[in-house]
Amino acid sequence: MPVQVQISKPATNKANTSNSSMIKTGLIGGVLGGVAAVVFFYLLYQSGINPIGKIWDFWIQAGAITGSIYYFWKKKGTPQLHLWEGLIIGSVCTLVYAFVYSFAVYLSLKHLDTALMTGYIEESLEKAALLKGQTVDKFGVEAYQQMIEGIPNTTIEDVGWGELVRRLGISLFMVPIIAMILRK
Repeated sequence: MPVQVQISKPATNKANTSNSSMIKTGLIGGVLGGVAAVVFFYLLYQSGINPIGKIWDFWIQAGAITGSIYYFWKKKGTPQLHLWEGLIIGSVCTLVYAFVYSFAVYLSLKHLDTALMTGYIEESLEKAALLKGQTVDKFGVEAYQQMIEGIPNTTIEDVGWGELVRRLGISLFMVPIIAMILRK
């Protein structure tokens, strides 16, 4: 009597598929948002504005996060998006966005135009001079002098890390708010 072997499809874990889809959606949204922010950075640079140290691109970051979460929700096809799904997608999107943007800023300062760094240091010194009274009142004269002496020693790596931390800091507030709004 011949033995019949039945070959079936391997069982797929729906939760695992959903998790990898969340990661992919966040990665794609982060890359697209990061590229859009880099384009905005270069547009500001071409128009004569020094874009280093400014957070004018926060609306691009918010759009990338919102778009990623919304795309996943519509692709998932369920009427409700869980908060944890929105938080995961938004966090992955933000991490990728921040790394793409800060790496582009670092490369721009290192290879494109070193005058951007000089302009950034000059703007920082002017800003510190404007806030001298408040800084001295809160932290003292010694702390203000240390700050003024430290600004010219700012390196390109410091600026790159600063841009990364700034983008990640903004997302601490932005991701939960967007995830709760889209949760419905």
